[in-house]
Amino acid sequence: MALDAQQLIDEARATTGLSEFGDFPLFEPLSQFCASLNTESGMDAEHLALAGRGFVATLVERLKIEDWLRRHPEILRQQLAQPVNIIGLARSGTTALQQFLSEDPDMRSIRRWELGTPTPPPDDAVGDADPRIAETRAAFEERDRRFPNYRAMLPVAAEDCSEHNTPMNLTFMNLQMLTLYDAPSYTAWMLAADLTPAYRYLERYLKLLQWKTPRARWNLKNPKDLFVLPAFMNAFPNAKVAWLHRDPVSTVGSACSLISTVREGMAPVQDKARYGRFMLDFLSESVRRAMRDRDAHGLPIVDIYNRDVARDPVASIADLYGKLGIEFTAAFEGRLKDRIANRPRGQFGRHSYALEDFGLTAGEVRERFRTYTDRFQVPLEH
Repeated sequence: MALDAQQLIDEARATTGLSEFGDFPLFEPLSQFCASLNTESGMDAEHLALAGRGFVATLVERLKIEDWLRRHPEILRQQLAQPVNIIGLARSGTTALQQFLSEDPDMRSIRRWELGTPTPPPDDAVGDADPRIAETRAAFEERDRRFPNYRAMLPVAAEDCSEHNTPMNLTFMNLQMLTLYDAPSYTAWMLAADLTPAYRYLERYLKLLQWKTPRARWNLKNPKDLFVLPAFMNAFPNAKVAWLHRDPVSTVGSACSLISTVREGMAPVQDKARYGRFMLDFLSESVRRAMRDRDAHGLPIVDIYNRDVARDPVASIADLYGKLGIEFTAAFEGRLKDRIANRPRGQFGRHSYALEDFGLTAGEVRERFRTYTDRFQVPLEH
């Protein structure tokens, strides 16, 4: 079987009885992705079919989102709450920091149970009775059965917050996909593309979620935003951005391990050394671009360090809030302390990995990221 963008679109329309996808990116990126997977990924018919089913599910949700926005134009007339966006290398602690910030009562996060199915829009009046919560819990239990070590790598629950790379799938301009599939021509196309329209679609998605669950600010996170910070800021000009720094020797091997595990069910890694080389190139390019764009555009970014967050989360987050110009309230501090006490680090075991498993050495990672670690005086852990 081969993936065909128009056939996938037609199937989603037939499934829903809806036809309008809106005027944001869709057909071109989907076509680029399908062509690359068909000819370059090495995926067999079974895995291509699996990918196709996932693409149709995404297209179905996009149709449903546009239907809600058409029937409720007041959704788009809302002012989007101010985004606070955490960036940083994958596995640098961005997930933990975002989880901490989710305890702020004034923060609205993308919760994992609403991530892939934002319709119908979540409603504070429904609360924990929303059936998607139980469905996601069951899915997570199945995931943990299949991958017993997953929670040691990423200890998150259905109610926890998530990064915004998955909603970027709605335009098929999600940079995370470049690490999950072997798709060289799609990768080259994406890294040259202007993602501003994709982030503007993300704004529509966030407005849908906040419609009946409003808060003062959005708690966002996506390591891949490092590649395209000007595009993100074009779409969210009032956003506050915090860059979390950690020694790449500690993050690169962990990223390879986690993402290759995620890939197992969709496009298994056949050559781990080749994948390690790709990830080293990919991640080092992300910080190179971020440093370049930060300087060229004078982007207002606050720096924070993983070592500080690990040693004293409350003090480091209070300091971060001060630098971002956000009040660190007593209510947030209390909830943050409760979370730290009730969900201790390492409660699901230790994530074991080695750079050498992916054909890499600490020395070459250190050298590749030297400009980055020198510039930000990143504490070295090895």
